[in-house]
Amino acid sequence: MNFASPWMLLGLLGLALPILAHLLGRREARRIPFAATRFLDASEPRVARRRQLRDRPLLWLRLLILAALVTALARPFVRAPAQVTVYGATHDAVIILDDSASMRLRVEGTRALDEAVERAREIDAALAPGSRVAWITSDPHGREDALDLPQGARVEALAAWLDAKAVPHAHPLADALDRAIATLGPEKGRPRVVYALSDATAGGLPSLPATLPGEIALIPIEVGASETPVEHVGLGVPSWTPAPELDPRALRIKVPVQRHAGRDEIQVELVLEIDGREEARTQVGLAPDAVQEVEFTHTLMGESPAAAATLRLEGLDDALPIDDRRDLWLDAESATRIAVVNGDPSERREFDEVYFLVTAIRAADPAGRIRVRGWAPEQLAAAVSEAEAAGREPLEDIDLLVLANVPAPDAPLARALQARVEAGMGLWISVGDRVETQAYNTALGELLPLRLRGPSFAGTAPGRSEARVEGLAPTHLSHPAFAGQSEDLDLASTRTRRLFLLEPDASRDTDLALSFASGAPALITRRFGRGRVALSTTSLDRDWSDLALRAGFVPLVDQMVRWLAGRAGAASEELHWVGDAVELEGSRDWVVRAPDGVERPVAAAREPGDASRFSDTRQVGLYRARPAGRESGEGELEADARRFVVAVDPSESDTRTQPIPHVELDDAVPVEGQRPQWRLLLALAALALALESWLRTRRESAKA
Repeated sequence: MNFASPWMLLGLLGLALPILAHLLGRREARRIPFAATRFLDASEPRVARRRQLRDRPLLWLRLLILAALVTALARPFVRAPAQVTVYGATHDAVIILDDSASMRLRVEGTRALDEAVERAREIDAALAPGSRVAWITSDPHGREDALDLPQGARVEALAAWLDAKAVPHAHPLADALDRAIATLGPEKGRPRVVYALSDATAGGLPSLPATLPGEIALIPIEVGASETPVEHVGLGVPSWTPAPELDPRALRIKVPVQRHAGRDEIQVELVLEIDGREEARTQVGLAPDAVQEVEFTHTLMGESPAAAATLRLEGLDDALPIDDRRDLWLDAESATRIAVVNGDPSERREFDEVYFLVTAIRAADPAGRIRVRGWAPEQLAAAVSEAEAAGREPLEDIDLLVLANVPAPDAPLARALQARVEAGMGLWISVGDRVETQAYNTALGELLPLRLRGPSFAGTAPGRSEARVEGLAPTHLSHPAFAGQSEDLDLASTRTRRLFLLEPDASRDTDLALSFASGAPALITRRFGRGRVALSTTSLDRDWSDLALRAGFVPLVDQMVRWLAGRAGAASEELHWVGDAVELEGSRDWVVRAPDGVERPVAAAREPGDASRFSDTRQVGLYRARPAGRESGEGELEADARRFVVAVDPSESDTRTQPIPHVELDDAVPVEGQRPQWRLLLALAALALALESWLRTRRESAKA
């Protein structure tokens, strides 16, 4: 057996203390009066003092307790089979330590994150003399050290950082490779190596490439490995819908409860809290690898329409506790408000410009949380003019405005639309026969994701004008509107006859949601201030395309409407993952109250049109944001305030392992691991203490 802190064994000298206590702890002899002693001759008493051990079983137990505690403090360990491999020659190295949420999984009582720190300590101690090493975490906001730091204290600083400031983020390990390569710098005649310490989940070692550029060696080191899948239970992302048939302020709250691995069916307890008070609890039965959706019904009370809700699991010693709690904002009066401006109305609904769009919105919203109003172009202009004349913000009660084949607005209306989108309103523009290229570029060129080039027949070649049809490519699931969507929307059979071509512009940050088979954009978006803008390059009715007749049209409209109106719509649904930046209106200062109750100021954006960003989202829970200079009560929020939730990405709850890239490394040196034994010694000390207490109590009872 070896000891990490052998000098602590000097404490074994203290074993003499219990022996001295037993030798000096004898009781004084009792004097017993005896009347007949007056007839005895007085003589000099002879005293024989003997020091001998008494209560030897108690002595041995106390010595055992003290010896076990002292030996545990010396951190004993035994050598284990090779756990890590290091490069044998002197080299420059970067250690990437995965501190994502899945690394909190406990395997046989030890977190994978703690095991990674131990492996990092072994690597640091085993490097060849003269090697330089730095370390980074997979969290892009985590701590980093440079190559010129001395050996020894680095890993201890790493452990302290993880204990104090690491957050359960979901950044894949592969995202840290660019930072590791930049830290290593260019080749300077020394080998360069990246050590990656992580688990075998999808975002861990399996996300790494087999090789790195620039002849940099990559050594993946798995931690948290287990012969059998580790069982744990977690909550998915909760949701709620109004239940007006029960009460005007009634809500249905749903949350998926998932069990990972396991054998027999188990029972877990799910608790619902509203504004810190327990309102309901229920038992949930879970089979292995099962998902059970649980529904609560609750009616909001009080004057405020909003409430803070918490769902949490109780009564289980979970191996991954980070997903045992979920928070959400409830709002009895929340609804997404959409105005659809019809630029080409028709008495026959199958030929009406917005009939299919409105039908798809209502089909995707059976709970009635989306309110749609229809306007003619003249009504839109009148609503804006009336609001400006009354001193109100134009379109302040609209979360998403749809311009369906609408002629270009005049300059005052265009300025009002731009200001409202910058403040957070969503805008969806679809083209058609009434859209003129030059007029739109002049009026709305700053808002459009890309400027219009002009209409064209699908498949038209130079010198030929006959119409053909063009299909759609698979859905771009990387678009933020399709977050959580794992399957294509099945729009490939769509046939489009006419479309608008767009002017390329590398200076504009755009996202492509749909494209034609030729690569031309079919649905393209961009962020503008706090708002979002979408442009459909074909019509929403049947004049130019049969997109509205496809089965995927309803989910497409549902996803786009929710995403476009997300910033200005129901704040109760605004969800962000740990570490994400939250965009706030850029023209004012804000104050954000975090879950710990601390208020943090957010300065207004420096450049016009930019959004302020609140980046300190490292706490899980409920956040409130209000304009600076305004006071707000605990349950009260102004109309222009914000509420949002920061949560752990549910993808981190999936701890299923995947294959790890195999890496061949020349001049590799295996390093033996260390298997700590101090826990066993502490358990032995606790057992001896219990036995000593029982034996001492029994002795005292016998003497009484």
